[in-house]
Amino acid sequence: MASARPAQTNIRSDIVKRRIREVTERTGMTATQFLEEAVLRYDPPGETLPPGLKRVGWMLVAALPEGVVIDPDEINAAIAADRCGERD
Repeated sequence: MASARPAQTNIRSDIVKRRIREVTERTGMTATQFLEEAVLRYDPPGETLPPGLKRVGWMLVAALPEGVVIDPDEINAAIAADRCGERD
């Protein structure tokens, strides 16, 4: 029967190695326990968008100024005019 192969992560960072050693010595955790808990707790910061943009699903869209309403009929007319070469 084959034995389970342990997971391996090669870490070359002296800072990370030192922190693992500090925490495992103080808490009695294994390096694996510490790294698993650290990874599970990590939550990257939210996305910072340029002013005037917001995310809607996967798209970035310009936020409209207060009170501005876009009429779908006007949009469709502008698209049709652009397709016919009738730009303003």
